[in-house]
Amino acid sequence: DAPGNWYFEASFPLQVRDKDGNVIGRSYAMAQTDWMTTDQVEFTGNVTIDSDYTGPAVLILLKDNPSGLPEHDDSTEFDIFIK
Repeated sequence: DAPGNWYFEASFPLQVRDKDGNVIGRSYAMAQTDWMTTDQVEFTGNVTIDSDYTGPAVLILLKDNPSGLPEHDDSTEFDIFIK
């Protein structure tokens, strides 16, 4: 789940970064319920890795920020392992 205010038009960006911080995958998460709320909203998303990288990585959920203003940025990270 992600906060409703992270979504814009029912989606928010996803990134996968390798152990060196290089972006190796990008995609979008899509809301599965009403996203126009301040409550938590379920989402689904798939990220395809752009290389043959295997090993530790980070999945990053990024608050969609159409304004581009840094004070509206937010994110959360999860350690993952790519096989």
